[in-house]
Amino acid sequence: MSFFDVVNVYDFGILVAFALFLLIIFYKNRDRIKIEGVMILYRTGLGIEIMDKIGQKYKKTLKVLSYFSIVTGYILMLCILYLVGLILYSYIKFPQITEIISAPPVVPIFPYFTNVFGLESFFPTFYATYFILVVGITMFVHEFAHGIFMRFNKIKIKSTGLAFLLLLIPGAFVEQDDKSMNSKSKFAQMSVLSAGVFANTIAALISFMLLILFFSNFFVASGAIFNTYPMAVINGSEIDLIGGWEVSGMDNRGILDLIEEYEIKDEQIGEFNLTKVTYQNVEFLVPIENLKNSLENGGGVQIFYDSPSINAGFPKLEFFQSAAITEINGMKINDYESLTSEMENYSPGDKANMKIKFSGEIKEFDLTLGTNPFDNESPFIGISYYQTKNPLLNFYKDEQTLYEPKDGRNSYILIHDFLWWLALINILVALFNMLPVGILDGGRFFYLTVLKITKSEKVAKKSFKVFTWLILFSFVLLILRWLFLRF
Repeated sequence: MSFFDVVNVYDFGILVAFALFLLIIFYKNRDRIKIEGVMILYRTGLGIEIMDKIGQKYKKTLKVLSYFSIVTGYILMLCILYLVGLILYSYIKFPQITEIISAPPVVPIFPYFTNVFGLESFFPTFYATYFILVVGITMFVHEFAHGIFMRFNKIKIKSTGLAFLLLLIPGAFVEQDDKSMNSKSKFAQMSVLSAGVFANTIAALISFMLLILFFSNFFVASGAIFNTYPMAVINGSEIDLIGGWEVSGMDNRGILDLIEEYEIKDEQIGEFNLTKVTYQNVEFLVPIENLKNSLENGGGVQIFYDSPSINAGFPKLEFFQSAAITEINGMKINDYESLTSEMENYSPGDKANMKIKFSGEIKEFDLTLGTNPFDNESPFIGISYYQTKNPLLNFYKDEQTLYEPKDGRNSYILIHDFLWWLALINILVALFNMLPVGILDGGRFFYLTVLKITKSEKVAKKSFKVFTWLILFSFVLLILRWLFLRF
């Protein structure tokens, strides 16, 4: 039984023990329990005194933070509205996205949701232990911040306590006195409403910095990273040969007719389905459908260099995937520098046995080194790396592909992934709560903003209602679109 198999066994046991512990606590203190739909509220009153002390002792600091909190609220609201719009646009404009991400666009968070929805290639496993600790910490930070700003603004707190969705999903709540809350200025109310997401944003930043520090000190490189293969962009009409057929001098329509007449199709080359083309006496590889689209619609088409890596069967790297060369003919490769240094011992035409780390596995490939098309002298493998635009997500994926814990200690991975989830869940909760919808913090925040601008309660209520239904409709449309594309 592997280390992570043992972790799974103990982790599931912790989940069961946690559920039994809650049942015992709820039974012994059933007079404090209130059930509201699928929510179980356990009122304790704990923390009110601490919130009051902090709220009254650090008035100057909290006054300044009130402005930062409100500004953060607006930034998060704009970000989440942009993300919802971008995701909706992507699922409508690019239906092929479901081939890359099979999970639905709206995914609930619960233990092992990454495994249930097939997200293992994007995220680490969300163990029950992570779930209990991360969600508990995130909700505590969120609600405690609400409470501090309530007491700073002299808003009465009726009760505090723990909240559990479907018994197992932990959280916390701070119940304010609505009459006391509504009597305060719009600025005071908005500072309270945004305090939770502000605290979650700070918690996410701290967690991410701890993650970077931990990773840089306890992980070492395991190879030379690459996440694509060398490509060029050309106009389809500039190609000289397609699948061995001469097309130079033809216009786009003529090339398309030739492809159809001779039924030129992709062939299996390594892990890819590609067609060989020649451009300026250099051989390239291109998916024939991409080339046809370029010829029909104009514009450029991406073509791969006919490289030893692709021909040898190097892995076909999908969205957010990376691989690493770890050995060449028995010589250990730690990074691009050691790869470059080792390649100085080879010439074009030499044979090389390479070990590639991909998706946690090591595979061997035999290839004949080519001639570098960029200098026509040095040996050529045919790998490339580009910096992605999603640092948090790819920070995790690149680490798991290219780095390994010092001394082989898998326990470092557990700590690393805990910090990773703590950062991600905090920022997700902050974003989600600023949606201008219903009972979320963003709903009332949005209402007060419109009220302050228009001075009209009627306009504020109508705007709040319209945005609530618009966002809910967007989520329903997303799910329906996903279902249509998948089934």
